[in-house]
Amino acid sequence: MSASSLAWRSDLLVSPHQATEDRAFVIKDPVTGRFFRLREIEHFIARQLDGTISLEELQCRLEEKFASTVSTETLERFIERLRGLGLVVDTRNAAAPVARPSGTVRGNLFYLRFKAFDPDRLFDWLITKVRCLMTPGFVTLSAAMIALAFVVTFCNWPQISREFMGLW
Repeated sequence: MSASSLAWRSDLLVSPHQATEDRAFVIKDPVTGRFFRLREIEHFIARQLDGTISLEELQCRLEEKFASTVSTETLERFIERLRGLGLVVDTRNAAAPVARPSGTVRGNLFYLRFKAFDPDRLFDWLITKVRCLMTPGFVTLSAAMIALAFVVTFCNWPQISREFMGLW
């Protein structure tokens, strides 16, 4: 299959991600719910696939942007991998991606995933209520209170152990 008939899916959600010194992109497939991570050069290649570009033109653009050469075979294997993952579609017979069943149980027999709920709304509401608990001052105060509790326990250990034995 040639690259000239493959195009990047327009419904994919792309988010840039800065990991150490390498720039990467996180791709979400809204149909399947899967996430993919592409490095900058891989993302560039994928975004160039518009259904009309040839492999030779794609290689020229790569050389211009990244000053590196990629063999035709490597480029074809990568494009075929993108096609296998469902990130690019064939424009000649562009069929809509098939959605997975949206039941409560997903996966296969050896790896079951249960759909419970999306905790984002809960956490967004909760963070406004407990933001003060996530400050350096509160952590310091908490550590001091825990240290004080250890000191009180150590100083009163004979009485604590005697009373504890009385519980039995």
